[in-house]
Amino acid sequence: MRTSRQSGAGARAARRREIRVRRLTHEAYEQGALLSQADIGLVIGYSPGAVSVTGVDLRGRGEFLPLRWYVADMGSFPTHKAAIIRLYLSGLTTPDIASRTYHSKEAVDRYIRGFERVRLLRRTYAREELPLLTGMSVNLIEQYLALINEHTSLDSQSRHAHASRPG
Repeated sequence: MRTSRQSGAGARAARRREIRVRRLTHEAYEQGALLSQADIGLVIGYSPGAVSVTGVDLRGRGEFLPLRWYVADMGSFPTHKAAIIRLYLSGLTTPDIASRTYHSKEAVDRYIRGFERVRLLRRTYAREELPLLTGMSVNLIEQYLALINEHTSLDSQSRHAHASRPG
């Protein structure tokens, strides 16, 4: 069983790791380098898994670290595209999104165009046809459809709450 002192010490250690990881990734990025989680772990003495947990925690709070796999669009981790589209749907401009997510304006615009293509075509074509029509992977189409449903649901709830207020 953990005592409050142990959990407090663990929280302090996680906070120190967060500060170190954030500082190292930003310093490397400012110097034109992109580090992997393994690189960071090697330099500051943490496992790549601990660095990954730190990155996931920060992304969950809306902060994006300029890590190699994330910026270079490596792997199948969907969060960066979903995060970019969520920022777009919240009304941010391309330059603001690019700055927050460490992506080029061109990449942000490419994700937005792809998302808008899916949003437009889904009304007319079957879900199974969308990958062929857009040239996107099934996985990416599914991510974009989930975001469309999430956004539509939030819009509907917002309109309902606004309409039900006495005025």
